[in-house]
Amino acid sequence: MSTASSFWLSKLKGLDANPKTIDEFKVRTLQGGFFSLLAFFCISFLLVSELGYYLTTDTVDKMMVDGGRNTLVSINFDLEFPHMSCAAVAIESADMAGNAQHDIVHNIQKISLDLSGQALAEGMQGSIGGALTNHSDLHEEIEKPKCGSCYSAGEPEECCNTCESVKAAYVRKSWLMPSLHTVAQCQEIEIEKVLRGEVKEGCRIKGALTVSKAAGRLYFAPSKFFRSGYLSTQDLVNATFKVFDTSHTIHSLSFGELYPDMKNPLDNRKKRLPNESARGSFQYFIKVVPTEYTFLSASRISTNQFSATEHFRQLTPVGDKGLPKVSFSYTFSPIMFRIEQYRAGFLQFLTSVFAIVGGVFTLKGLDANPKTIDEFKVRTLQGGFFSLLAFFCISFLLVSELGYYLTTDTVDKMMVDGGRNTLVSINFDLEFPHMSCAAVAIESADMAGNAQHDIVHNIQKISLDLSGQALAEGMQGSIGGALTNHSDLHEEIEKPKCGSCYSAGEPEECCNTCESVKAAYVRKSWLMPSLHTVAQCQEIEIEKVLRGEVKEGCRIKGALTVSKAAGRLFFAPSKFFRSGYLSTQDLVNATFKVFDTSHTIHSLSFGELYPDMKNPLDNRKKRLPNESARGSFQYFIKVVPTEYTFLSASRISTNQFSATEHFRQLTPVGDKGLPKVSFSYTFSPIMFRIEQYRAGFLQFLTSVFAIVGGVFTILGMMDSLTFGLLNKTSSTTLL
Repeated sequence: MSTASSFWLSKLKGLDANPKTIDEFKVRTLQGGFFSLLAFFCISFLLVSELGYYLTTDTVDKMMVDGGRNTLVSINFDLEFPHMSCAAVAIESADMAGNAQHDIVHNIQKISLDLSGQALAEGMQGSIGGALTNHSDLHEEIEKPKCGSCYSAGEPEECCNTCESVKAAYVRKSWLMPSLHTVAQCQEIEIEKVLRGEVKEGCRIKGALTVSKAAGRLYFAPSKFFRSGYLSTQDLVNATFKVFDTSHTIHSLSFGELYPDMKNPLDNRKKRLPNESARGSFQYFIKVVPTEYTFLSASRISTNQFSATEHFRQLTPVGDKGLPKVSFSYTFSPIMFRIEQYRAGFLQFLTSVFAIVGGVFTLKGLDANPKTIDEFKVRTLQGGFFSLLAFFCISFLLVSELGYYLTTDTVDKMMVDGGRNTLVSINFDLEFPHMSCAAVAIESADMAGNAQHDIVHNIQKISLDLSGQALAEGMQGSIGGALTNHSDLHEEIEKPKCGSCYSAGEPEECCNTCESVKAAYVRKSWLMPSLHTVAQCQEIEIEKVLRGEVKEGCRIKGALTVSKAAGRLFFAPSKFFRSGYLSTQDLVNATFKVFDTSHTIHSLSFGELYPDMKNPLDNRKKRLPNESARGSFQYFIKVVPTEYTFLSASRISTNQFSATEHFRQLTPVGDKGLPKVSFSYTFSPIMFRIEQYRAGFLQFLTSVFAIVGGVFTILGMMDSLTFGLLNKTSSTTLL
C-alpha cells in the first residue's frame, strides 16, 4: 500500500468518534444482558409504533375565507313520497340572483311506486318549474292555447288539444310516444284521476340540477296542472290539501361530489305527517360550507358540506299560509373548509427513530458513565467511516431543522367579531373598455340608510382609447346620480332656472351652458375644474355619446368609506342620460346601445392588504356574450373581518371576502332594469385572526439534541457490530 494511501487511512481512523474497547478488557454481565434485551424490546415497540404513525394517513382541517371562483353548484337529491303520485309533484328552483329555472328539463327522474315502495315502471324524465305555493296560484286560470301542440308529430297547422290526439299523431308517424309527464294534455288527465282518488301510488324523484352559488331555494310543491278545471274553485283548495301528502324520505341530498368518509346530515331522513288528516310543509334550512378535499397525490375534490335544521308547519285549507310543500332553503358560508390528507414526512420519521434509539440506549447506560482508559481503546477504519457518515447525517438533519426553525408560518383562529370599527374602506379599480367616462355613474347605499349622493370622494375617472391607453390625466369622480330602472330614464330633470357658475360668476349671474361656465372661469383667470364635475358640460358629453361620436373606454379607481353594514356599490348609467337630446321612446334603446357593461376588475378590496393576501376578484375579466347583447353583471360578496398579527406584534385590521357572480341578460323591452355592474356585500359576524408563528428556541434545541444523540448512538451500534464481526472473522482465520 502506498505511503499516501496509508496516510489518508490513518486520518480516517483518527476520525473514529466511537473507539472500541479491546475485548480482553470487556466484561459482560447478566444484568447487562437483561438490560440490553429490555432495550431491544423497548426500541422494537417504539419503532413499530412510530412506523405505524408514519404509514397512517390522517387528515388536517384548515379554515379560510372562500376565495374560489367556482360560481355553480350541483344539488344532487333523491326523495321518496310514499303517498303521492308523480303527476301531483312539481319541482321548483330559484336563487337570490334571480335565476328561476322554469320548464327546463334536467337530469331528473320521476319513478312511480306502488304502496309497498316498489317501482311500477322505469323512471320518466322530470322538469323544473310549474309549482304552486299559494292559494292564489290555484285560483289563477290556465291560459290554454287555442291550438295545442302535437309535439312535432302533427301535420302543418294541426291542433292536438287532448292527450288522445297527441297519442294518435305519434301513432300515425310510428314514433315512440314521449313520457306522458312531459305532455301537458296528458298531465291534466293524470291530475284529474289523482283528484278523484283513482291513483294510489307513491313517487321517487332523483337527479341533479346546477344552481348559482348564491342563497336560494329548492322545493317540491303541487303541480300547476291542479288548475286543470276538473273542480270548481271552491273545492280545488280542499282537494289539493287532501291529495298532497308531504310525508317523505330523503334517501340522499348533497351539494357536490362526495369525498372519503363524507356524511351528509339529511341522508336517510324519514319524515311523516302527524296523522292521516294532517297536512303541512316540511322546511329545511341549510347552511352550505364550501369544502376542498386534497389527497396525498395532490388531486383535489371541490365540493360542499352542509348543516341543516328542520321545521314542520301545519297548514289548513282555510288558512292563508300557503299550500303544503317540502322546501330546502340554502345559503352559502363565506368560510371554506380545506381538508388535507396528511402523512408524517420521512425526515420527521428518521428524527424520531434516532431519538428513540439514542434515548433508550442512553437510559440503559446510566451507570455514572465510566470511561475506558485510552490505552485500552482501538480506533478502526470502519469507525472513521461511520463517524464521517454520522457527521454528514447530523449536518443534513440540523440544516433541515434550522430551516424549519427560521421559517415563519401562520396560524388561523376564528372568533366572533367584537370590534367597534363601524367603517370600512372599499378600494376598487375597474376598467370599462367600450364605455365613455361620462356615461358611468357610481352609486353606493347601505342597509343603515347611508346613501352617498353627489359627494366627491377620492375617486378618479381616466378616459382610455380603444387600445386601453390613457388619453389624459384622471379627473375627479363623484358618488351618486345613477339610473337603475326604465322609470328613472323617463323622469324629467328639473333644471335650475339659473345654473351655477361654480364660484366664478358675478353676483346673481347665471351659467346655463357649458360655454358660459368656461367663460366665467376665463374672466377670473382661474383654472377650469374637471368638466366631469360641471353638470352643464356633462350633458353635452352625454349627447355626443348617444350620437356615437365618442369611442372611448374608462378606468375608474379609488376608494370610498362605507358603514360596516350590508350594502351595494354599483356602476350604472349616469343621470345625464336624461338630458333631453332624445325623445322618451328612443332613450331606452339608446341607453342600452351605449351602456356596454364589459369590464375588467383590476382590483377590489375591503381594507388594507396583508402579506400574500389574494382577493378573488382581482384581474377578473368579463365580456358580454356578443356585440348586441346587454345585461347586468352582479357580484354577491360576503366580507369576513380579518386581523393579521406579525411576529413583532404589530397588526393590520382588514377584511377578506368570498364572491359569487351572475350575468343577467336584459333587453330594452323588458322591465328588469337597466344594465349595470353591481357589488352586493354583507358582513360576517365571524372574524379571522391570522398570527405569524415561529417554532420556539427550546423546541429547536430539543430537536438538535435528539438528532445528535440518536445519530451517534445508531451509527455507534453499527460500528460496534461491524468491529465485533471483523474480530470474530480474524480470530477464526488465525485458528
